[in-house]
Amino acid sequence: KAIPVPLEYMGKESPTFVVRRQEHHDFTATTSLQLQKASAGDEAGLSVYAFETSFYNLSVKQLADGRQAVCLRYHLNNIDHVEKKAVLPKGCREVQLRVAGDKDLYSFFYSTDGKNFTPLGKADTRYLSTETAGGFTGVMLGMFAVSASASSKAYADFTHFDYEGK
Repeated sequence: KAIPVPLEYMGKESPTFVVRRQEHHDFTATTSLQLQKASAGDEAGLSVYAFETSFYNLSVKQLADGRQAVCLRYHLNNIDHVEKKAVLPKGCREVQLRVAGDKDLYSFFYSTDGKNFTPLGKADTRYLSTETAGGFTGVMLGMFAVSASASSKAYADFTHFDYEGK
């Protein structure tokens, strides 16, 4: 069953973020979502989160032209960078997002059919380590939804979140 999650305006006051701890070096985490009634800048997806200033996000983002794209974003202290963006086919409703980790790299993938996953990029695990990022809780993996506007009516339907350690 889908879980409708209303998008919250960007900020720490009211985050929409559900996570679990990364327990294994080698793992996969996958979610499936639909971004609904979105305005430009609204997004929802899968986060690899160490600290509020250090995370990697793989998300479905609403573009200004009405289309949606899967975006891989690195946020490391003062660096906020969209590494890669793939515009989704017109009419695409549900998108699966996946991150696979090993001791050195996080690899990010997306699928529009739930079977064939397209690689979008890789990121070094060391930038989210306690020694580099700070904090003390370790890396968390989970679903997030955020809006670029306080007046947005967008929401994200997440149908599942699966974590498998190896």
